[in-house]
Amino acid sequence: MKQEIKYRANGTVLGTYKEIGELGEDSHPTVIVKGATKEDLIHNLNKMLKDGSLDYYGTFRHLIGAVLVITKIMKVWIDDKEYLRFEYDDLIIGDLTDEQIEFLKENM
Repeated sequence: MKQEIKYRANGTVLGTYKEIGELGEDSHPTVIVKGATKEDLIHNLNKMLKDGSLDYYGTFRHLIGAVLVITKIMKVWIDDKEYLRFEYDDLIIGDLTDEQIEFLKENM
């Protein structure tokens, strides 16, 4: 039996178009981020939040935080047949208030 595990995440990011507070906050989808391990994936997500590259459209000047779904993809081959299994976890990164988290969840 051969097995392969991969991770990916996507969700919604909160940001501002100008300096914080000038034009208010808005949400955009995130890019899809992949990782070999969950820890590697979370590290990359936090790095991308800080450098702004988590924003799919790339138009925010400042990213505040994100609500994400991490998907664990497990592939198993048994007798030359491929089987897939998916597990999902929620992840919140950044400095978000409860109201901002709810806003992002509603816009996923």
